[in-house]
Amino acid sequence: MVNFEECEDLTDAEIQTLLEAIPRDLFLRAIAGSNEALKQRFFKNLSAKAVQCIEGDLKQLRAAADDVENARREVVGILQGLIDKGTVAAP
Repeated sequence: MVNFEECEDLTDAEIQTLLEAIPRDLFLRAIAGSNEALKQRFFKNLSAKAVQCIEGDLKQLRAAADDVENARREVVGILQGLIDKGTVAAP
């Protein structure tokens, strides 16, 4: 099983596939409090306008630690599903 931080090891195409598979609000909660390198890895695969909107939303987001951790588990579950289908390679 992968963990959320391993998303940083995905290729750009795999990150784009993952981003398409997860709802925006789930993505916001999952990256809240993430290290800057991981955020930039995701942001690199989004439009400048999308990044600007997400950064603004993150400044206003008041997600509890449990909510962030649950969101990350959900994202990892979606990622694991993509890995199981062969859509994304395991990091």
